[in-house]
Amino acid sequence: MEDYYNLRAQADIEYSIWSKPERPRIDFAYDTSSMASGIEKIIDKTHEIINSNNYAIDTGIVAGYGFQYLNPLAQITFTDGTTVLYGPINTNNLDDLVNEALGLNRNPLDITIGMLHGYRNDIQLINKHPFLQLEEERRLLRNLGYINPNEINHYIARDGYLAVNSIFEKKLTDEEIRKEISDSGLAGRGGAFFPTGVKWGFLSSAGNEDKYLVCNADEGDPGSWVNRIIMEGDPHSIIEGMIIGALGTFANKGYIYIRSEYPLAIERMQKAIDDAYSLGILGKNILQSDFTFDLRIIKGAGAYVCGEETGLIASIQDSRGMPRIKPPFPANSGVFFNPTNVNNVESFASIPMIMRNGYDWYKDYGVDSISGTKLFSMSGDIEMTGIMELPWGVKISDVLETCGGIIDGKPFKALQAGGPLAGYLPSSIANNLELEPNQFKDHGALVGSGGLVFISNSSCSIQLNLLFSQFVEDESCGRCTTCHGGNQRMTEIFRRISKGNGRPEDKANLDIIGNTLLYSNCVHGQASPTIMKNTVSHFADDYEDCVINKRCSGNVCSCPGLTKLIIVNQFDENLDAAMNICPTGMIKKDNGKYAIDMKDCIRCGACIELAPDAIKKVSDGTVQEVPDFLPRIFSDNHKTLSPHTTIIDPSSITTNVLVRGEKSLSGMENITI
Repeated sequence: MEDYYNLRAQADIEYSIWSKPERPRIDFAYDTSSMASGIEKIIDKTHEIINSNNYAIDTGIVAGYGFQYLNPLAQITFTDGTTVLYGPINTNNLDDLVNEALGLNRNPLDITIGMLHGYRNDIQLINKHPFLQLEEERRLLRNLGYINPNEINHYIARDGYLAVNSIFEKKLTDEEIRKEISDSGLAGRGGAFFPTGVKWGFLSSAGNEDKYLVCNADEGDPGSWVNRIIMEGDPHSIIEGMIIGALGTFANKGYIYIRSEYPLAIERMQKAIDDAYSLGILGKNILQSDFTFDLRIIKGAGAYVCGEETGLIASIQDSRGMPRIKPPFPANSGVFFNPTNVNNVESFASIPMIMRNGYDWYKDYGVDSISGTKLFSMSGDIEMTGIMELPWGVKISDVLETCGGIIDGKPFKALQAGGPLAGYLPSSIANNLELEPNQFKDHGALVGSGGLVFISNSSCSIQLNLLFSQFVEDESCGRCTTCHGGNQRMTEIFRRISKGNGRPEDKANLDIIGNTLLYSNCVHGQASPTIMKNTVSHFADDYEDCVINKRCSGNVCSCPGLTKLIIVNQFDENLDAAMNICPTGMIKKDNGKYAIDMKDCIRCGACIELAPDAIKKVSDGTVQEVPDFLPRIFSDNHKTLSPHTTIIDPSSITTNVLVRGEKSLSGMENITI
């Protein structure tokens, strides 16, 4: 078994060849997000072009750089070591990308994103890209784009496992390791933000021969993929962090619990573990020391509640994933009733860089309450989605601006952060918030694990509540009646409201349910009414409109019982197709006029997709502006309608409406809409 320096020498040679190749190389950013964008088809087509022309170009893979909105991505490493990132790649610009690798293009491609390293005076550095303007320094993401995640030598060449070796060389004690982590201010990145060093101390003091470290990679929050990007892009950072954690707690066994919906993450983590074993970095006598640590992967079955540590531990033991009441805490009784410590993916990935660079370096970023950087995934109704590594304290308004604002220039309505248990805040509050746990907590919300979902004013608060309420109901393990029954009742109320049957007493009943859920056995039930409470308090107007007035003042409501479909253009040539596609046959034609019978309409929206200029969805009882396209109906007859024309009763689909016309119309005319 070789020592670290022999491993490092070999790794340096291999990485040097990879970083400055003899032939240009196209590396495709291969991760789950790019797979969804068709990267596999792009790779196959590239190989076809290269092989058919016998081009002197190599190919490979890297991890995605975080520009999800530009997927699929590829980067070219030229023979001088310069590496440039491009995207989005498609079959139409693939020939240009290949020519770029061959040096045949005179000017930078339109799909050029930025230069990772090297020198090209006509291409900006990647960190100058507008999407990355809020990033101060990439730490957790430092290896993305700079290594092949399947190559352990790439990781070692970039100071991988140096921290573990330094601990052995310096003969640091468990207490010294924990002190370094405690002094850094690292707090758990799963959403609870409990100090990592303190948590390790609980496990260290537990008296038992067998101790377990568990990495919680059960990333179940919709809109969050911060754990996945590390596992797929830099898996060895997690392994190294767990080895250091084991040294600091006397743990000798470890598990990485990954949800089965992450097959690529599982594949790369497993390869990383296998490679670490083969080089003597895992197992017995790690790096020629007397320390032993074994590590394996456990595949979860997709239960959201297994993100809670006791539910996760139950699943590891082949029991049903059901959280239990604490105490006893896992540090005293965890996996197989042995002392156990559970930390998040980001937490473990942060450990090696703290041990390499010192706690002072880590505290360069952050705020008084929490230090370091945090990964955030941005999604929702925004122009640019992706991953950013941000220091704590960045303003939400700045994040939104960096993401290009709300799509189509729509107003920003709300921010949903941290998943379905973490809350839902209006833009009036969110815009003034900084990314800092205490500020969110002050408004009855949580930062959570790092998912930021931006919501435009085209979304209905009641429908969002129903969506999340159904989710937490479905994901309740059923152990405690408080959670199981409480979330059923909450979902029933929102489902009834969405059907137009809201009652004045619903608010009081929701309040009772929310207070009762606080007595659930675990955080799933305790936090499940958070979004409901946020809606009732922060979006009271939306709630009152839906429940009391049976309408949506903003005309964005998607509640089936509060909307109607109306025909606003009898002359649209697509109406026949819309009538034919209606699954319930609710669009009828009588005497040349189309009408929609709302009695059995299921509001599937198929007719609107086929005839968007003729059929509109409106909130029941609201006054509607005449659509801008109406004047075009009469263009052949040289007639013009006033832009101030209104339809008095949009629920009536065959009513003759009095419309004030211009001079070309003689007085008042009855026009059938």
